[in-house]
Amino acid sequence: MTQLLTRPEPPVAAVRALLAEAQQHQAARHAFLGRFAGAAFHDQERVARQLVSDYAGFAAWELRFTMALLERLPSPAHRGALLRQLAAAHGLLDADDEAALARAGIAAAPLRAVSRPELFRRLCGALDVEPWKMQRPQPAAQRWRTALLQLVREAPLVESIGALLGVLAVAGRIGDQLAIGLQQLGSLHRADAVYFELPSLLGGRDLDELRALAAASASKAADIEGLRRGLRAALDLVAAFWDQQYAGALARRLANPA
Repeated sequence: MTQLLTRPEPPVAAVRALLAEAQQHQAARHAFLGRFAGAAFHDQERVARQLVSDYAGFAAWELRFTMALLERLPSPAHRGALLRQLAAAHGLLDADDEAALARAGIAAAPLRAVSRPELFRRLCGALDVEPWKMQRPQPAAQRWRTALLQLVREAPLVESIGALLGVLAVAGRIGDQLAIGLQQLGSLHRADAVYFELPSLLGGRDLDELRALAAASASKAADIEGLRRGLRAALDLVAAFWDQQYAGALARRLANPA
């Protein structure tokens, strides 16, 4: 009797499927994000301040996740791709970045040589959120950032790549929804919330480079499963953060119904 063998999925196609899975994950489609973007919370400004306060601890460590993976990569070519991402995250914009910003109607000059954590501090200032919360985060951000950093540092390398791939895959969709919700407050200038717009405007090349790294790291089916485990673990952490934000917003609404 002839036994039919299932061919393993090519790495590029498998990684593309993982990215599609990430877009459907609750981390990117959470009810909190939809309601925030639609300004559906009765006390939207208070929800926004709490969100930014809780998110501050993650923003303070944002570059650490990339650095943690960078330190583990054996190939200079792979490290080079992440070094370019780090440069962009420090505000070193190239011509393509500035062209993308111009198409979106955003001036590049105020963003040059400004790191992403510094952009988040500007958002904190615009919402009267104390910047020290980036150094002494709320418990929700502390749990999120510690677990994610541990995943990137200590999991098998292919899972660490999957974790960062998952976070980057949903960053644009998440950021767009948060930026829309913040802009609807009416009290912020667009430049105040540009931190959340940048992933969708400038993150495409970063995602392409990380996708190529993931495909290059997946030489066998077990590697694809490792990428999937890391991606899902990271996205579950993000979704848990939105769970906490949503529960907090609803609890405050019940406590203050007026």
